[in-house]
Amino acid sequence: MRLRLHQRTTTFLKARGAPPPRVLAPRLRAALGPRALACAALLIASWSGCSVTAQTPAKRPLSYDVYDYWRSIQGTALSRDGEWLAYALTSEGEDGELVVRNLRTATEFKHPRGINPAFTADGKFVVFTIAQTKAEEEKERRGKTGGSYVR
Repeated sequence: MRLRLHQRTTTFLKARGAPPPRVLAPRLRAALGPRALACAALLIASWSGCSVTAQTPAKRPLSYDVYDYWRSIQGTALSRDGEWLAYALTSEGEDGELVVRNLRTATEFKHPRGINPAFTADGKFVVFTIAQTKAEEEKERRGKTGGSYVR
């Protein structure tokens, strides 16, 4: 009965193009004994995902305040020789910074509030704009819209 079942399985797998399953030789099965086979079956069952997995803690939902502090890369520039890379890290909620990175040595130079970098033709200097602070922007915005009504 086992032989027939195995032959059917093999024929079915061959028809689908899959390799035939490996069967443990009777001599090897007898040499290992029932304890070793039981331990191997238990080990395989635990590896295959039959064991109980620990539940991950529930993730906190993101609020709209978090979006303001997500950083994005803007104004990327690469020197002509390909040795230097400059980019601006900006966010809506805090002041950004300019990062100039040497791609060969991985050294970085950072400058607060730098935006729009550009390298000189020889690649020895980087020119960039320094943006005003977020506090100054907020003060300016309040001054324009928060004024009192005068008759």
